[in-house]
Amino acid sequence: MRFKKDLLKTASSLASIDVDYASLEYLAVGGSGTIYAINSARILKEFDDAGIHMERRVSQRLGSDHVNIVRCLGQTRDGKGLVYERGRSVREVLRGGNGSDGGDSGIPLETRAAWLIEAAEGTQYMHDQGIIHADTGCHNWIIVGEHLKIIDFEGSSLDGGDAAASYEWFSYKESSPRISVKTDIFAFGCAVYEVVAGKQPYDKLIVFEDRMLRAKKLYAEGQFPHVEGLPLGGLMLAFWKACFDSMQQVVRELQVAGVADTSDVDYDYGDVGIREVKQPTSSYRSYPADAPATFTSLVKTFNDSILNAQSALQIYASTTKKNNIRRALNLSKIKTRVIQHI
Repeated sequence: MRFKKDLLKTASSLASIDVDYASLEYLAVGGSGTIYAINSARILKEFDDAGIHMERRVSQRLGSDHVNIVRCLGQTRDGKGLVYERGRSVREVLRGGNGSDGGDSGIPLETRAAWLIEAAEGTQYMHDQGIIHADTGCHNWIIVGEHLKIIDFEGSSLDGGDAAASYEWFSYKESSPRISVKTDIFAFGCAVYEVVAGKQPYDKLIVFEDRMLRAKKLYAEGQFPHVEGLPLGGLMLAFWKACFDSMQQVVRELQVAGVADTSDVDYDYGDVGIREVKQPTSSYRSYPADAPATFTSLVKTFNDSILNAQSALQIYASTTKKNNIRRALNLSKIKTRVIQHI
C-alpha cells in the first residue's frame, strides 16, 4: 500500500505535458518502451510495462538540479510516457555517427576526460541517492549542450531493491550481490576504455553468440583488455581490479589525472599498473609501471630501497623536465607513494 502511495505521489508531482503524437519522430526502441523525438530539444519515452514506475521514481528522486543527470520535464497526460531533454549519445559521438572507430572521431582527449569526470560525478550523485544504475555505459550517456548527462533509469536499483536492467555483454564481472556500487564501478571502467580507446573492451568477441560468457570468463581469470600506451590505462586497470570502493574515489582520481598535481591515491594492482603524467603541452602520455630503462637502472643502483627510490624519482624528474610525478609506482618489489611535488 505504501509503495502505491509513493507512486501516486511521484506521478502527481510531475508536470503534465501535451504531446502532438502525429508529429513524433521515431528514434529507438528499448527494453520496455519506445523513444520518439518531440523536437530538437525534447524526447518522449513511452513505456509499455511497469518500467515507467521505476523510471518515474528514480527521476523524481534525482530531481532536475544536477547538471549530469538528464532532466525529466514531465509526463504525458495519460501517464504512460515521460518527457526528457534531448541529447546525443556519447557512443554515437565517438563513432562520428557512422559506426567508425572512435579513434578517428577527432575529439580531443581533454574533451573526453571532461566527459568522464562529469559521468563520474553524475554516477556518484546517483549512488549518494541510493540508486544503482545497473546499466552504466556510453550508450546511457548523452551530450546536452556542453555537458554529459546520464539517462535510462527504468531498470535501476532503488534503496537496495532488485534491478531489472543488466549491463552490456562486455561490462559485467560476476559479482555477489549481482548489482551493486562495485558493479557500476566495474562497468564505468569499461566505459572509460571505450571513451579513450574508441572501441568497446574485447570488441573482437562481438561476432560470437556467447560473447558475454566469453567476456565473463576472461574477467574471472583476471584477463583484461590491453591498456599499455593508453591514456588513463592504469586507471582502467584499477576499475577492473576492484581498487575503488566508491565513485567519490573515482571522481577524485579523474579530477587529478593528468593535472600537474601529485596524488595520494595508491593503487595496488601488482606489476601491470600504469601511471599517467600530464606534459607541459597539455598532451597525455602513459608509462608502464616498470618505467623507462633509464629510470629502472637508477632505481637498481640504489639497491631498491624505498628512500632511495624516491631519490631516483627526483633525478628522473629533473633529467626529463617532468616536475611532478604523480601515482604510486609498482617497480619490482618497490611500492612507495610520492605525495608532494618533486
